[in-house]
Amino acid sequence: MEAETLFFERQYFRQKALWLILAGVNIYVLYGTFQQVFQGIKVDEDSMSNSHLLISNSLLLLITLLFAITHLDTIVKKDGICIRFFPFQLSFKKYPFNTISSLIVGGYDPISEYGGWGFRFTFTGKKAINISGDQGIKIEFKNGKNLLIGTNQPQAVIETLRKTDQPWY
Repeated sequence: MEAETLFFERQYFRQKALWLILAGVNIYVLYGTFQQVFQGIKVDEDSMSNSHLLISNSLLLLITLLFAITHLDTIVKKDGICIRFFPFQLSFKKYPFNTISSLIVGGYDPISEYGGWGFRFTFTGKKAINISGDQGIKIEFKNGKNLLIGTNQPQAVIETLRKTDQPWY
């Protein structure tokens, strides 16, 4: 029987700076495209052809859409933690508690420790899946591997982990 869900969190990329940059780039590029395609005004004589410009705009809009739909789902159950980094992972990956040697919920530095947000690997073997913030679930597995799962609700995760009867909480 499937274990009961004790905690669920869904995080999206909602950083204001990210969306200001994406909006600014999209507005600038779309305005330039509108001028060239519909008004016949080219920025310079080396401008892309209309078809290449429209393809480039489509790719930029797809990248923006990708940021809009990408999210991290975290589920804590009695027997483990499940995560999905959609759309890169379509199904959940489960980390059973019996494979974990230690688990800590707390702060970290996303830039210096992992090189930023998203799906991250470091040269030292550390792995992180995070969307925003500087709080996470730091897991060390019995096989020596590490994983950080970002969370915006560290206190709720701690309270939930206490309900799992695991030695960490």
